[in-house]
Amino acid sequence: MAGIGFKLQKIARQQGLFSGFSAYGHAAVIVAGPWIFTIIAVALISISTEKRLGIESLANFRIVLIYAFALSIIATAPVVIIATRMVSDMFHARSFDRVSHVLFAALFFGLLLTGLASFLVLVVYFNIDRHYLPPAIFINCLIALIWIVLAFSGAIRDYAAITIGFAVGLSISIMLAIWSAGRGGQPIDLLWAFSVGLCFTFFWILVRILRTFQDAIQAPFSALRLMLRVTRQHWILAVGSLISMIAVWADKFVMWIAPTGEKLAVGLVHAPIYDSAMFLAYLVIIPSLASFMIHIETNFFLRFKVLHKAIENHATLKQIEDLTRQLATSTQKGLWQILLVQGLFCLLAIFMAPLIIEHFNFQFRQISIFRIGIIGALFQFLFLASSSTLLFLNQNKDYLKLQLLFLFLNTVFTVVTLHFESIYLGYGYLGASVVSGLVAYLLLENRLDNLQFHIFHMAATRSGENDWMR
Repeated sequence: MAGIGFKLQKIARQQGLFSGFSAYGHAAVIVAGPWIFTIIAVALISISTEKRLGIESLANFRIVLIYAFALSIIATAPVVIIATRMVSDMFHARSFDRVSHVLFAALFFGLLLTGLASFLVLVVYFNIDRHYLPPAIFINCLIALIWIVLAFSGAIRDYAAITIGFAVGLSISIMLAIWSAGRGGQPIDLLWAFSVGLCFTFFWILVRILRTFQDAIQAPFSALRLMLRVTRQHWILAVGSLISMIAVWADKFVMWIAPTGEKLAVGLVHAPIYDSAMFLAYLVIIPSLASFMIHIETNFFLRFKVLHKAIENHATLKQIEDLTRQLATSTQKGLWQILLVQGLFCLLAIFMAPLIIEHFNFQFRQISIFRIGIIGALFQFLFLASSSTLLFLNQNKDYLKLQLLFLFLNTVFTVVTLHFESIYLGYGYLGASVVSGLVAYLLLENRLDNLQFHIFHMAATRSGENDWMR
């Protein structure tokens, strides 16, 4: 699925002042589109409507969107990674006639799991205000659908259309929400207005995919059974993806249910001092994720393909060793280059933290949480990049173990910090990110050192794993 990275690399290498910015901007939308969409929209809507609606009403509006983002990305994680694996195998076999079948099955199971998760959390656990329930579930499902179609963006390689879809949808959401507030609308009305923009973004990307893969779905139930079959075959991958998303939110969940959590009129709880500073800190690593997609992921795919081809063509042992060494060196060097640039960017953000906090009208005591979150996000990028690269090597068990480690540490360390003064908030996430990031990188280094063994093992098992395509 690295195909879209090739085009973005080509744009980044073009001459012109804005070529690089354009490539990284498209990549940022692809890797974190819904998150960027939500952050920008909520910020602009809050600034424009605070005087009309008041802080409390806006807090109800924001918390519904935060829960929608969390629930949708957790519920769809297994579906997205299995669908991505299936489409990747199709591209490897040069067979594209069932991509639309995979898309249909992914959308179905994504809606099913998101609806179930929304009901259990919003209704059963929190007993959300019944007036907020319809727009909350609707937005949950919409964002889930966007995550799924976004996963197919690597297949259509139409980065410009994806960016346009998010930009126009964002504009629609902001304008309708502001218009609704100006006419005396309540937070519920803002949520419905916000969902219109999400609808546009989803259908825009969906249409682009269906225009590329036009094969009719003759047997929808067969498509569903096929995805279930592949999920059973790759259950470790599905569980690892689910755990990874829960782990990312683990510290927030702990803060919400702890004494630090505050319950709003809508019925949901949050920890505003912690949440806003951490969410802002997460934005710092989006450039690194975009760079990872453009350079590391794409270059790894190219070199890995060359190595795999050499093995198929019965290259000499020395040739294979040279190609293996080049792949390992290139991956490690590229990763450290991104970390160096990201480290300098984080250092700048740490020094500017008081100005950033003041600009967003946060409280002064959030400066320390924001700074800790920035450092933690740097190591979390190392964790994400290392564990994702392990997936390229088909090390699904290693991936699952790493996600379980991060979930355990993020939960336990955050619980421990609650027994200390508030100035230590965020140190749990920081400790979990540092330990998990370093462990993930060391494990990746070990697997790269033994790359030849893993490649031969992949070649021996791949044909059996792809039986579902026959």
